[in-house]
Amino acid sequence: MENPHYQLIETICNDVLPNMVRIFESDRMAGALDQDQFVKLLEQKVERANKSLKMLPPGDQERYRMMIDLAYARNIDRLRKQHLACQTIPVHEIPVKQDIN
Repeated sequence: MENPHYQLIETICNDVLPNMVRIFESDRMAGALDQDQFVKLLEQKVERANKSLKMLPPGDQERYRMMIDLAYARNIDRLRKQHLACQTIPVHEIPVKQDIN
């Protein structure tokens, strides 16, 4: 029987992470989850992949570690670039006193 951890890592890297970013980009979950919550979910999936990585033979770990790192970097960058402007909207202005000694 083949090691199921290979398939889990490949599925997370090739399907789960990109699909989560697509869902966020489409604003289908805008009312339910904000960007920070999506980032946390992505990180949880990467943690799961890294746990499976430990179950692989040492010879395959480096290649799959690179796959996980690359998938995380691509998807987290895509997520942050799409909605960078949304993070800088102030809720209200805070008055600042000018005569502080």
